Amino acid sequence: MDKKDKKERIIVPLICLFMSIGLWFYVSNVENTIRQYGLTKVPVEILNIETLKDSKLTLSPNQEFYIDLKLEGSNEIYKIKKEDFKITVDISEYALKKGGNKMAVNIIESPADLTIKNTNNLNIVVNLEEISEKTIEIKSEISVTPREGYSIAPIEINNKDVKITGAASLVDKVEAVVIRGDVKDAVEDIIGSYDIIPIDSLGKKVEGVELKSKYADVVIKVSKVNKGRSIPIKINTVGKLPEDLKLKSIEGSRKTLEIVGSKALVDQVVELQTEKVDLSQVKDNGEVTVGIIVPEGATLLQGEEFITVKVNVVKIVSKDLEIKFSLKGITEGLTVTPSKPTIIVKVKAFEDEIEAITADKIKAELNVEKFKEEGTFEGTPIIDLVGLNSTVSVTTTEKISFKVVKVAVPPVKVPPQA
Repeated sequence: MDKKDKKERIIVPLICLFMSIGLWFYVSNVENTIRQYGLTKVPVEILNIETLKDSKLTLSPNQEFYIDLKLEGSNEIYKIKKEDFKITVDISEYALKKGGNKMAVNIIESPADLTIKNTNNLNIVVNLEEISEKTIEIKSEISVTPREGYSIAPIEINNKDVKITGAASLVDKVEAVVIRGDVKDAVEDIIGSYDIIPIDSLGKKVEGVELKSKYADVVIKVSKVNKGRSIPIKINTVGKLPEDLKLKSIEGSRKTLEIVGSKALVDQVVELQTEKVDLSQVKDNGEVTVGIIVPEGATLLQGEEFITVKVNVVKIVSKDLEIKFSLKGITEGLTVTPSKPTIIVKVKAFEDEIEAITADKIKAELNVEKFKEEGTFEGTPIIDLVGLNSTVSVTTTEKISFKVVKVAVPPVKVPPQA
């Protein structure tokens, strides 16, 4: 009897526990069917983007548009997915400006058995920029390796430049537009279309800009190399030497270079010219490295694209010469006596001319015509250069002192009268 009572006392509480749990499940899942759920990063579709062009605006790059939804519904709410919603913003309905534009979203499609609780606060910010454009020259980054014994001419691109349009921040990033490719073992002309790629300063493609032309047509002529020909080098100069210098010689480290290319091209080349040597920058004897201008389609066999040009100059120097001078214009009745018979004259000339200048090629004359009274005076003789170049000049002439004295007239003797 005791055992039976004990079992009954255990069974009754267990039955009560199971009934309570069952009742709780029933109340939770049948009687109380309303649930709340948050769905984040639901995508928003922007409509009529093309109308931005009317305002000369466009979407700023790297924008993604999402909203967060607060939902209420039955237990099935947890099965809701982002794809069950269609949410849009019609950009043509707004007065737009550069920068951020706050816009309310439109919920076009959503599951029927739920409620969106935060419909009054569903907005996104759309950033807009001005449309910018620029035209850039197309550059080739096509690598062409000809087969041994063949050469390639410069790459010809049919369209020289292309117009780029897009958000100002993206267009400003574009530093160049290029065409890229890699051709190996070329033995015949290459004709093809290559993608035009806008790149930034690091050489990376700039996404999001529009190109007026997407492709560039390219022609690369490949020809068999003929035997090289030795071509003389002409050194080009520009400017003038400073006035105190004279060019003695200008010589290159090489007189000729051998070029290779198609026979028709090589036969036309008479001389190879250098980049210009600026003589106005020469201050003394020295050397300068200049590039060789190679005709298009030809290459230098030795691979030497530069030569060294040696510029030799002559400087202006001076020296003193002792010169005898003569007197001119002595008034009758006066004597003129210089303090010495010679003067020192300083002449200036280029180094290679100065030694040929001797005293006999310089004439000096002192004009004393205006001196009518006795006394001691000073004057500068006039210098005349005889048979010397125009580059020779007199820088200084020594002054000379002289004394003017009247000549004593002897008394006239009168014969006695008879």
